Parts: sequence; structure tokens; C-alpha cells
Amino acid sequence: MRLNYYLFKPGKLQREDQSVVFYSKDRKDYLPIGQIEIIFVFASIDINNNLLKLLDEYGVSIYFFSYFGKFIGRFMPTHARSGKNIIQHVHFIDNKVATQNLKRTMLLADIKNMLFVVKYYQKKRDLVFPFTMILERHIETLSKLDDDLDLLMVEANAKQEYYRLFDHVLLVPDFQFVSRSKHPPKNEINAMMSFGYALLYSLVEGSVQRSRLCIELPFQHGTSKTNTGLHHDIADIFKPIFIDRLILQMVNKRMISKKHFVIADDGVSMNKEGMSIFIDTFDSYMLTTVKINSRAYTYRQILSREVNSVSNLVNEGRAYIPFILTKW
Repeated sequence: MRLNYYLFKPGKLQREDQSVVFYSKDRKDYLPIGQIEIIFVFASIDINNNLLKLLDEYGVSIYFFSYFGKFIGRFMPTHARSGKNIIQHVHFIDNKVATQNLKRTMLLADIKNMLFVVKYYQKKRDLVFPFTMILERHIETLSKLDDDLDLLMVEANAKQEYYRLFDHVLLVPDFQFVSRSKHPPKNEINAMMSFGYALLYSLVEGSVQRSRLCIELPFQHGTSKTNTGLHHDIADIFKPIFIDRLILQMVNKRMISKKHFVIADDGVSMNKEGMSIFIDTFDSYMLTTVKINSRAYTYRQILSREVNSVSNLVNEGRAYIPFILTKW
């Protein structure tokens, strides 16, 4: 499994023969190009065409973020899909029954992972959360629905109930969730969510780009996202168990504090120190292992496994069983 590399200082990223070197104000660093999957950039850097050619050769992506951690854009290496795979993906989307079943399966996995987080904290705090039963009813209702609008309505209502969990389990008075806010985030918890989700989207997007799937042809987010929405479809399954859980854990263990945030663009953003702490914790967390059919997988490998499972459904008609966490 290749690594992610993070650049927080301004400088120059350039090619020297078959190596990548990062020049900052006070040092020169060689990047192990053969071991890197994604370079995340959080500062102003200079790059050139020769560098991009080398990154393309090694299959390395670059994701660019603003000073305050807002996603700006990306460079993705060339990935030539066969015409057969593209046609297969289009045919799958045209099959309304198959697409509807996949949408429902993904939404069920998303809500079941929300429910797992709720039940975990319910047991941990020895409390009874009324929204546990509501989420269970949403799962029961969702399994019977076919209409797109009805499916999305259940998802939206489930998220509203799920978000009620946060202020029940946050133990640090300085941090409150209140409600989900995005553009811009209105408080520290929302800032962490937006930043964490952006990291998760990047990892899933990289896996999708290396698969037989067409990222331009999403199943769920065809009308609500940009033309590269497929990674959002898959990432939604993992937000509760990989990002939300991590945020609650970091706050309650006081790994992050108010000093790691700034007021920016009429909202709240993480500063460089806060982003660095989050990234270090996230990378370590993604090395957590779970067993599936007696085989150990890291959370990072599970993301790739999920993408491959969807790809196998679309291209080969294999059964798709989404990842639903059952134990921490």
C-alpha cells in the first residue's frame, strides 16, 4: 500500500532525473516517488510540465487545498479505460432496476453505519438515545422504496436524526455541533467534518480512477454533484465510521482544541497545526485492521475493496455486499 505525502510549506516541487524533489525556504527533500499515492498540497508551490509527466508515469495524484484547507482542484494521472468498460458502465446505469438496487444498497449501508456509531456511544455512555429506534425504522422503510426522491428523503431524514448524536456525546464544552453547515462551516466540528470528508473523497477518488469504473457516471449524485460524483457515492458509506467517529474521539480525548481553528471566509477553518494533527491521526486510524472472512484488511484497504466490489457488480454482475462495521 502506497503512502500519502503532505506539503504545508510554500516552495517548488520539481523533477530531477527520475526523482521528485521539494525545495522549501530552508531545506531540500527527496520524495520517494515509487511509494507515494497522493500528494496533498496546502501551500503555494511551483510545479512544471516535467514534474507532471513523472507523476503521471508513476500514477501519483496531487490534490490542492487553500491555506485554510478548502479543496481547490486536482491533478490525476492518465488512466485509459477500455471502451468495453465505459459501455458496460453506461448499460448498467440504463438498467433502472439494477441502478435502483445499488442506490438502495448503498444508502442502507450508509444508515447502518450511522446506526453502528449511535449504538456504540449509547452503550459507551450507558444512555438511551431515542433516535436509535428512528434510524432502525428508516432502515426498514428504505428497504421497501424504489423512487429516487423517496430514497433521498429517507437518507436526509436519517442524517438529521444521526446528527443529534454529536452534542450528546461531545464531552468538551468548547465544542458543539448544533447542525451541519458546509459553505462555509460555522463551527469547529463542521470544519473538521468538511476537512475530513475532503481527505476521504480524495482516497476514494484515487481508487475509482484506478478501477474499471467511470468516475463521471455516478449512481447517487448524478444531479447534485459535479461530473465526478461517483467517489461521493462510495465515500458516503464510510463517513460515519471513518471521519465522524474520528472527530468525536479526537475532541473527547482533547487531541484538538480551540487554538487549532481560525475564523476565515465568514466561517471556521482549521489552521495548519490543526490540519497536521488531524492528518497524522487520520493516517494512523486508516491503518486500523478488521477481519473479513478471516482475512485482515486495513481501513485504507477496505476503501479500495469497496470500489472493486462496485466495479465487479457493474462489469461482471457479481453480488455487491457493502462494508458495514460491526465491531470497534
